[in-house]
Amino acid sequence: MDFKELVLILGGGLASYGAAQELKRRGIKTIISLPYADLEEEIRRLHAYYPGERQYHDPLRKLRRELEKSPLVQMVFGGRGGGSPGKNG
Repeated sequence: MDFKELVLILGGGLASYGAAQELKRRGIKTIISLPYADLEEEIRRLHAYYPGERQYHDPLRKLRRELEKSPLVQMVFGGRGGGSPGKNG
């Protein structure tokens, strides 16, 4: 992939963090827009929608910490996280 433009990722959760991690690995600058600055609040909200998915909480914490340290990733926060909840199972 020979793409070097800035990428904007909207939302939180494991998929968004995973996409940002892959773009970082490829050296692509990324802005990730997250509903909450507090990761624990994001996890509490995700748990409300997906109560059986606790196994993803620690990987989510690890991914977020790695991305926060990267000069290629900028995190912006805002909104109320009022998107459409997904369905589980």
